[in-house]
Amino acid sequence: MQGHPSAISAVVRTLNSERTLSEALRSIRLQDSTLQEIVVVDSGSSDGTLGIAKKFDCRTVFYARDRPFNYSESLNLGIAETASDLILILSSHMVLGDTGIVRKMRDNLKYFNACGAYCMPASIPRNDRPDANTVNPTLITVVHSDIYDGHNGLWNCCSLISRSCWEQHPFDTTLPTVEDQEWALWHYRNTNLPTVCIRNAGVLYLNPHFSDRKYIRDRVVVATRLIPSQGSWRAILGLLLEACIAAFDRRFRIARRTACLAWELARQRFWPRNYTSKYY
Repeated sequence: MQGHPSAISAVVRTLNSERTLSEALRSIRLQDSTLQEIVVVDSGSSDGTLGIAKKFDCRTVFYARDRPFNYSESLNLGIAETASDLILILSSHMVLGDTGIVRKMRDNLKYFNACGAYCMPASIPRNDRPDANTVNPTLITVVHSDIYDGHNGLWNCCSLISRSCWEQHPFDTTLPTVEDQEWALWHYRNTNLPTVCIRNAGVLYLNPHFSDRKYIRDRVVVATRLIPSQGSWRAILGLLLEACIAAFDRRFRIARRTACLAWELARQRFWPRNYTSKYY
């Protein structure tokens, strides 16, 4: 579709998301930047997800059930259905706790001539939410190839991207995850456009399914597909040292997660695993 030069469209991916979707969509509707539309890309929900989307006047498109799910393909499908030059990508378990978040991303994207901007979420218990505007001052980092580490390029849980940049390079459907990181890296290398990271903007992360498995999988894919040095023996030994230090400090969950990451990276060198996209 032809982009509208001043409008913003939102794309939200869903799968049995009724637990958090209402809050996510309500927070989009309350933004002080007018959104032209909200497109929900559903991957076969069997709960009340579709009814919630209809309640908030969203347009729903459906991911084909006869194909394996892929994060990038789902996003590309939703973005292709929009009609704006700026695309807000929001996970169904994210809540915009400040009515000016989309405006902040838009203004920073334009000011720094970036291909995308994103907010790092705060993981806050659902029944213990401080005022998102008073927790900490907002911090802004312009990310380019010199400081890119494989994990700070773009986060599609809450991002705003330029449609023209997406048309130059849609999200890579050969990746099972970290499609946002690959997209940012491609633009650093090919268009020299940065991304903008916004911290403490008031975005809340409510994913009830997040696990260490996803953390490990994402980092393994970065090491095997984007930054090979992160899967080197030197990097693996460094992770084992970090795990030992964490265990000594009695931070046992971090120690276990780091040791498992080191093991998975080592295993990939001998018995590569083909990951697939998966909702957690």
